[in-house]
Amino acid sequence: MQPINPLPNSWVRILFLLGSFLFSHSLFAQTNLALNKTATASTALTAAANAVDGNGGTRWESVHGNGPSWLSVDLGANYSLSSVVIDWEAANAANYDVQGSTNGTTWVNLASRTGGAFGTRTDTVPVAGTYRYMRINATQRSAGNNWGYSLWELKVYGTVPVSSSSIPAANANLVQGAVVAASSQVQPASLAIDNNAGTRWESTHAVDPAWISLDFGSAKNVSSVVIDWEAANAANYEVQGSNNNTSWATLATRTGGTFGARTDTVAVSGSYRYVRIYGTARSAGNQWGYSIIELKVFGSSGVASSSSVSSSVVSSSVLSSSVVSSSTPTVPSSSRSSSSVTGTNSSVTIPVNVTYKPLYPSQSTPELSHNWRIEADGTIVTFGSGRARARHEAEDIFYTFPSFYHEHRTFKFEVHDHTPKGESRVEIFYEPEYANFNDIGCRKSLFNPYRSYFGDNGGFTRIRNADPATGKGELWRCIGTRFVPGEREGQTTLRTGEFYDFEFQQWLGFTDTDPRVSAQRVYYTDTFRIKLGTPGLYIVNNDELNTKLASGGTATAAPVRAFKGVAQADVISTSGVLADSGAPGYQSIRSPQAIAKGYQKPSYLLANSGNNATVTYREGNQTFTDQVIEYAPTAASPFIVDRHSHLWTAFFREALNIRWETHNQFLSGRRIFHTDFVTGKHFEAGNPDFTELANLATGLTINSSCVGCHVNNGRGQAPVAGQLPNSMAVKVSSGATDANGNALPHNYFGKVLHPQSRNGGVPAEAITNLSYTNIAGTFNDGTAYQLQAPNYSVQVLDNAGGAVNNFSPRMAQTIVGLGLLEAVPESVLLQRHDPNDSNGDGISGRVNQVTDLKTGEQRIGRFGWKASIATLEQFTADALHEDIGVSTSILQGPACGANQTACRNAGPNGIELNDARVNLLTVYMQALGAPARRAETVNNADVVRGEQVFGNLGCAGCHTPTLTTDYGHPLAELRGQTIKPYTDLLLHDLGEGLADRLTNNATLNREWRTPALWGLGLEPAVNGHSRLLHDGRARNINEAILWHGGEAAASQSAYRAATATQRNDLIKFLESL
Repeated sequence: MQPINPLPNSWVRILFLLGSFLFSHSLFAQTNLALNKTATASTALTAAANAVDGNGGTRWESVHGNGPSWLSVDLGANYSLSSVVIDWEAANAANYDVQGSTNGTTWVNLASRTGGAFGTRTDTVPVAGTYRYMRINATQRSAGNNWGYSLWELKVYGTVPVSSSSIPAANANLVQGAVVAASSQVQPASLAIDNNAGTRWESTHAVDPAWISLDFGSAKNVSSVVIDWEAANAANYEVQGSNNNTSWATLATRTGGTFGARTDTVAVSGSYRYVRIYGTARSAGNQWGYSIIELKVFGSSGVASSSSVSSSVVSSSVLSSSVVSSSTPTVPSSSRSSSSVTGTNSSVTIPVNVTYKPLYPSQSTPELSHNWRIEADGTIVTFGSGRARARHEAEDIFYTFPSFYHEHRTFKFEVHDHTPKGESRVEIFYEPEYANFNDIGCRKSLFNPYRSYFGDNGGFTRIRNADPATGKGELWRCIGTRFVPGEREGQTTLRTGEFYDFEFQQWLGFTDTDPRVSAQRVYYTDTFRIKLGTPGLYIVNNDELNTKLASGGTATAAPVRAFKGVAQADVISTSGVLADSGAPGYQSIRSPQAIAKGYQKPSYLLANSGNNATVTYREGNQTFTDQVIEYAPTAASPFIVDRHSHLWTAFFREALNIRWETHNQFLSGRRIFHTDFVTGKHFEAGNPDFTELANLATGLTINSSCVGCHVNNGRGQAPVAGQLPNSMAVKVSSGATDANGNALPHNYFGKVLHPQSRNGGVPAEAITNLSYTNIAGTFNDGTAYQLQAPNYSVQVLDNAGGAVNNFSPRMAQTIVGLGLLEAVPESVLLQRHDPNDSNGDGISGRVNQVTDLKTGEQRIGRFGWKASIATLEQFTADALHEDIGVSTSILQGPACGANQTACRNAGPNGIELNDARVNLLTVYMQALGAPARRAETVNNADVVRGEQVFGNLGCAGCHTPTLTTDYGHPLAELRGQTIKPYTDLLLHDLGEGLADRLTNNATLNREWRTPALWGLGLEPAVNGHSRLLHDGRARNINEAILWHGGEAAASQSAYRAATATQRNDLIKFLESL
């Protein structure tokens, strides 16, 4: 950004007086900036739009009894705000925040109000700052408000800021709020701009031409049009613009489109109020009309410049490589002076307009994607899959995988909820992968946050027998008609709005000696939670908490809930105040109040948080001291403690909404992931050898298994001074790059330095040694800190390769939630693609263009520290080939450089791991759920404050909290999800301090893809250390923040200037993710 020259003092005084005159209340009435703008809300019993319609007789109303709720309005442009007026209905807020945002994602608190009384009132709240989005975030209802939050009108006042009044917002989707029309409407034209991939506009059948048009209300500078065609599409059409809705200019022409779902992205230019898609000929095979799922028009307000690009169009389903443009004005940036980045021996042009082929251009529907359906009679059917567990959910060994987990241990279930019809009845259907020799246990209504309690052990009835030859096809049914007596204190009737829990008990085999069943035969299963009257599965029995925990939407992995009972005989001592959890003033763990808490807080602490007792006790030969969360003096195990001894399994779990067919692939893929490719042995005791995988790791290698680098699905070993561990890879290159800025392989060593060889005729390549230099620094408050700067030396073992000058050590990354990141459509990533910082926010992130390893087409990279690989399948194949020495159809032959003759001659030259097994490995990583947030801390005051600090410091500029997936991914579980990974998947310049030496281009060496932050607080338990960043130099979160520079320099500087409390709050928030 260029600095703004200050005005002389005399002009400042004149402008101030002029401004005071022009905006005096005596001359001009204030303009309500929110009137008829786009409003959204967390929930809406009555429409959010009612709050900005200028009608005092209509209102927005949130869902009743819910937790915090919000109402936001998009003002359409940045305004310098002065006040907000809220006309509350009687059901109002006692406490609320007024918040502003420039991007609709990162929110800043502008004002807070507390103590509001029940009853109709008007609040006028002064605010200051320049924002486009305004939000009322209500955190507590007023006393006597037994409903939700309700307001008649929300009014926002302010002016266009001088510094931005002439700068239009670029690359906005202009269809929001546009008026849509069409030549004919079998299905309404409005469905083409409702942001719902499950609806569409459809024209009259067999009629050519046909059109759909948009009226933006005023002229807009249009840059591109995106058309999500349904199968019944156009072969030939024009994109047209007009300023009077009568005379139309052709902006682009498209011909030759084929029948079938596709997305066309059309680059256009000009300033128009109206845009029209004018279909002149249907595609061959289209016997219907024209059908568009979604129509998007991108651009900004204002007049098009003379340098606008000429119109062009390609279709992702017609050409082998489709061109999709993300057109952004070129503005000098503080981090990149232009779109050309240069280094000592390399120059690469980073394109503003990105050419790529989408991963998943064909879209499914919501109905085919979510894990529930609603029958014609109103019955809600939720379905899913589970697997055998050694014990119950609240016990630690529940979270590990029993022996032979990949054989016969899965099952499909369906829950038929009849309560919406007024019936007190739930039917549960259970179909095991293999026959069961005993009646299946149906354990209903657990309602116990800390330990297993099954007061209603019902049974299933077999309604279909298994095939004697395969053991498959068996079906059982269990009927539940009541809650557990005592759990609901007299309530025995099932009704909507109540939570209902259940698990199963398995008896594998046609008999208890069936030879086809190995190892353990009697198992428990996952505990599943539903809310009667609501489709889908829940993580916890609490709507508000469930929403906060669900980082991956319905594809979240449920958290570890293992707690431990301590017998009085094992107690050594206690500290703090011990109180009977069942005594007056405390809430019994089995009370409705404790149930409603989900397990958000220990019930022992609900009444008086000061009673924070600990108990020291013996377990075997070890001694532990843990927090007491329940104390019942007369119980056999009077102390229930929170030891989190099995948090190391937190990244093991599959997505909660996993389907049966995916689940079986997941477990088979897990077996491959945990198998040594040299010995064929499984890394978990009690499992059979996988002899077909033995001796596949040949030639040059780093490790011999996937789990050897991604320990517990985490980051691998911590780097310490000395030789790098064999869970780290050292990338190597020639120093040159391709046209997109991706490093090219070293001529001799290839892409990775291999420290070991499994072939006596091929020497190992090199080992890398590490030492550290301490760097001292201080925060602005005088607190000292110390960083470790790594120093690397490469010791070449194969002297034929010569010296290694360009290299980059990399730690393995956690692999949870990757499928959801793969399912984010390119259009979402391109919304933040801004290599020249055209919006002047100091952030110039860019997508990385890469070459598809299978097709050679251009894709957008997502995976790896430099976003250098496009898909999880190719990420898997690359790791197998480069790190383990296993060839696949994607990357065949040994992992050698072009001039590494001995390595190439040694082979192998064929395919060692077939496509089916590569696919199983891929599904395993795709279906690993995103880790749930930390339920025990998510509502803590320091965590809530820390989230505000996160926004205030600008961290969300790169670590984008929320992304969405579309309906294109092959796995239904990943479609249509709103996820919270805290990444934009873009490359950012993080400054010289974090630069590697992989290329000869200094700017490219400073770039790193934003890592996802979900699960960050679990990594010490999973990894056994807290090392962060690409090479593990940061020993904790604090050091990782302090290493940020470049585009993040302002945030790092603000962090150093923050108070100790603010810094601690931020870290507590990050640990809660």
